[in-house]
Formats: sequence, structure tokens, C-alpha cells
Amino acid sequence: QLDIMKELNFSAQEFDYLKEASDASNGLINTETQAMETIKQNKFVKGPFQIGNEETLNVFALKLVFDTNYHNEVNKIMTPVGKFFIALDNRTAKELAVVNKDANFWLNAAFILQIVVGVLVAMIAWIMISLLFSPLDKVVNTLMKVDMGNGQLNLTQALNEKGEVELVALAKGFNLFNGGIKGILEKFSLS
Repeated sequence: QLDIMKELNFSAQEFDYLKEASDASNGLINTETQAMETIKQNKFVKGPFQIGNEETLNVFALKLVFDTNYHNEVNKIMTPVGKFFIALDNRTAKELAVVNKDANFWLNAAFILQIVVGVLVAMIAWIMISLLFSPLDKVVNTLMKVDMGNGQLNLTQALNEKGEVELVALAKGFNLFNGGIKGILEKFSLS
């Protein structure tokens, strides 16, 4: 157990408190042993206390474990035990504060990293959407320019026939359609 306690960084002061309690406990063990052996052997057993002239063995044994002296001996054990637990609580609280500080640092770092990743994902999504839809926006804008309002058409508009296969096909189709309408209108205006 001592090795485990050393491994867990118990302080010299904590070990001193336990030794003090252990030393006090040895005296109490002698008192308890004298009381139990007196009852068990049904005769006075030598120990730290003497039997009174008029005392029976039972009264003597009960007095040993229930009188003020016994409780004082218990207090001699419990005082360093209490100090040990206070020292242990204080040390543990300090270590916990350090661990909490480290945990808070890493939680904050993780939170900031999540925000940075979220912003990067949003920016990449915006760029991808822009790249995907900008050619379509050009097509839509060109189609809107054909209609000048008041029933008039601007047939000089044409789409760039470069880029993705689908957009090139759309541009060729629009330019062909636009040229066809322009040709029809020119025939009607000449006639």
C-alpha cells in the first residue's frame, strides 16, 4: 500500500499524519486487547491499566473501552486522520485545479478549431457554388438582355461557347436559336 501511495504522490506531511495515527492506534490496541483478553480468560490480564479493588472483571473491561480515557485515545488517532484527509483534500483540489485549467484550455482550443473549420467549410462551399453557378448566371443574364421590353428583342446577344460540355451545348443551342430568330426577323423586315 505504501508503494501505491508513493506512486500517487502522497506528501511527506500526509505520511507523517498517518504515522502519528498509527502510533496512537498501537496504544489503543493494547487497551482493547487487555479488555478482550480479560473477558475471554475470565481473569485479570496485565496491560496498560490496573483493575480497581472493588471492580469485577466485566466492569473493568467495559470501563477500558467506554471511559473518557478510551475516547481520548480514539481522539488521538482521529485528529491526525482528520488532518490527513484535509491535507489530501487540499492537495487533490490543487491537482484538480491544474487539470481543470488544462481541460479548459483544450476545450477552448477545440472550440476555436471548430469555428475555424466551420468558416473554412463555408468559404469552400461558397467558392464551389460560385464556380458552379457563375456560368449559369452568365447564361441567365444574357437571356434577360435579349428581351429589351416593350416587345423588342436584342438579338445581338451571344453566349461564349467555351467551358463545360453542357454549357457549350447550351451556348451553341442558344446562339443557333438566336441566329435563327434574327434571320427570320430580317426576312420579314425585307419583305
